[in-house]
Amino acid sequence: MQLLINETVRIFSLCRDRLWSLLEEQKSAHPEFINFTHAQLYFIADRSQSLMILIQAVRLWDAEIIMRAIMEATIRILYVCYSSESERIQRINEFWSDLAEISELKRSERAKALLQRFGQTRGNEMAIKPLILSADEEKELRDKWPKKLRQALEQKWSFSEIIFSLESSMGKDKGGAFIRSTLHNYGLSSHLIHADESGLSLLWDRNHRPDEVRGKLEIAHMCRMLSDSLSYLFLVWSALAEGLKLNRTELNNARQEAAPLFQQFHVREEDFYQTQETQ
Repeated sequence: MQLLINETVRIFSLCRDRLWSLLEEQKSAHPEFINFTHAQLYFIADRSQSLMILIQAVRLWDAEIIMRAIMEATIRILYVCYSSESERIQRINEFWSDLAEISELKRSERAKALLQRFGQTRGNEMAIKPLILSADEEKELRDKWPKKLRQALEQKWSFSEIIFSLESSMGKDKGGAFIRSTLHNYGLSSHLIHADESGLSLLWDRNHRPDEVRGKLEIAHMCRMLSDSLSYLFLVWSALAEGLKLNRTELNNARQEAAPLFQQFHVREEDFYQTQETQ
C-alpha cells in the first residue's frame, strides 16, 4: 500500500507543479481569475499533504473530513472555469466580496451575542469585540444585503447547487457524472463531522467486520481516496485548459502516466467487492 501512496504523491506533485507554472504564465492576462484559482489550488495542495498523512496512519474517517475541504475548493474552481467571461468575473466578486460581507454580518451578530452572554472579559475584549460592526457599518450592509438576497446568494454557492450547475455545464465528457458522485462523499463527511447517528454507525460497522474483510475494506477505502485526490486535480487541470484555452497535450500525458496507478486502485477495490459477493 505504501508504494501506491508514494506513486500518488509523485504524480500529484508533478501535476501540482505544472499547474503552478501554468497559472504563473497566465497571470498577466487573467489576474483576477488566476489569483482566485491560485488561492483555491494552494488550499487543495496543502490539505492534500494532511490527507496523505492520515491515509498512511489509516485514520480514514479523519481523512474523509479533510477530503471534503479538498472537494469544496475543487468545485469552486470548476464553477468559475465553466462559465462565460462575464459570469466568471461576477462569480469571483461574489466569492471574495459579496459572500465576505454576508459573513461579516453573521460574525458581528455572533460576537454581540457572546458579549451579552459572557460580558467584557479581557479575552472577549481582544478576540470578540473587534468582530462587532459599528452601527453605521451594520446598517450599510443590511441595506445592501436584505435577508432574501443573502439567502439567495448563499444558496447559489452551496455545494449541492454548484454540483447541479456543473453537472449540466460539464456533461459526461468533462466529468459531469463523476462530479455528481461527490454528493455522496460530501454527505458521508457531513455525518462524520456532526457525529450523527449515521456517522457513528459507519464507525461501528467498520470496527465489527471480520478482520480479513475489514483489512480489504480499509485498503479499498484508501485507494478510493487516493484515486479521488488525483481525479480532482485532473478535473482542475481540464477546467483550466478549457477556461484559458490551453493545449491539452501535457494533461493527456499526465493522465496516461497515472493510468497504471488507477488500475491498481481498481484491483484493490475489486478484492473487497469479492468478499461481499460470497455473503
